[in-house]
Amino acid sequence: MIKTFGILMSAVLLLASCSNTLDHKINKEDFDDVKAEINSNTSYEEMKKKYLIDNISNLLGFAELGKALKISKDKIPTFREQIGELIKDFDSIKNSKLNIRKNNQKIESFIKLKDAESVSIDQYNGYLSMTLDFDNTFDKEILYVILNYKYVNKYDTKFFDKKTKLTDKIAKDFKGEVTVSTNEKYNDVARFMYKDVPVRASKALRDELGDEVANKKVMKEFLMEGLKISTLGIVFKDKTELMYEDADWKYLK
Repeated sequence: MIKTFGILMSAVLLLASCSNTLDHKINKEDFDDVKAEINSNTSYEEMKKKYLIDNISNLLGFAELGKALKISKDKIPTFREQIGELIKDFDSIKNSKLNIRKNNQKIESFIKLKDAESVSIDQYNGYLSMTLDFDNTFDKEILYVILNYKYVNKYDTKFFDKKTKLTDKIAKDFKGEVTVSTNEKYNDVARFMYKDVPVRASKALRDELGDEVANKKVMKEFLMEGLKISTLGIVFKDKTELMYEDADWKYLK
């Protein structure tokens, strides 16, 4: 019984010691104990633990500098105070990044390329026709979309990279399939269509399918192979907007 009581008392003293350490001003001597307490806290997720330890470690340098400059200790926070502030920051950033990631997923799935065709007049003029399929799950009416279209071949060679505004006048309610045509003049898209898009199939394919069908087939396959469509941003009729943002954060799984 006495032995058990002794063990319990030791555990209580250890917990009290750790708790008291959190109330010390940030310093290098107590950092290992604080780190151990953070790692043993089952209410913290692993990424939060890493965030707390990393940031407190960075702050130790400022605390040591404060000592060297004889800055008042009152201006140096305790471990507990700093952990409280860091937890608020972590939760705020995490929620923000998760919300951005959710919005990005909606933007990424908003438009799919279903079909494409190019008409080249000469190396300075042409038309690129694209059939787009909209998956509009937004609860607000859309005014216009900032659309990015580019061509990148299987060797990662980029031939052009353009932006255009797709309005509600063209895409109506941005639901279902819509065919849009871009007017390409004096730019790299026009040169690409004139120089790189095949307009004549092989003789074997023409003999098999006929000239017109075979030529359209090789042109379409070529365009669909490397033509990439993405949404950069959406502007709603209530003037709010939703833009593709950076959702990467090393403390977010």
